[in-house]
Amino acid sequence: MELKLSLPQQALTLLEGKDMIKFQFLYNSLQNFPSCHAGTIIQLQSGEYLAAFYAGTHEGHEDVAIFLSRKSSLSASWSEPILLINTPGKPEGNPVLWVNSQSRISLFYVTQQRHGWDYVLMYDIFSEDDGHT
Repeated sequence: MELKLSLPQQALTLLEGKDMIKFQFLYNSLQNFPSCHAGTIIQLQSGEYLAAFYAGTHEGHEDVAIFLSRKSSLSASWSEPILLINTPGKPEGNPVLWVNSQSRISLFYVTQQRHGWDYVLMYDIFSEDDGHT
């Protein structure tokens, strides 16, 4: 499936000769996870990209988990998403990736404690090896 972007002529003129944004799916399908939301992406010093998102039956369902995928600068496609965060019986949400000036990667996310977004716990996990651990 190809995603096409339609831009007004003024925008195309401004972008002429500049690096273009590439639109690409991170994955074709995740078994038992038909819905995904809230993607976040960072570029590492190596040129590699990391992307995180949450996916599950639907937003707020107890099976919603956070996944991570990576793409090297030499690859045309993203790695298969790996399950990163999955609190049993509680939906995860709103992942945000951030890398600081010392290349430490943080992933901020929330876990719903009740139905809806009225009560969540916020977490920050980190990696100092480009997201491998």
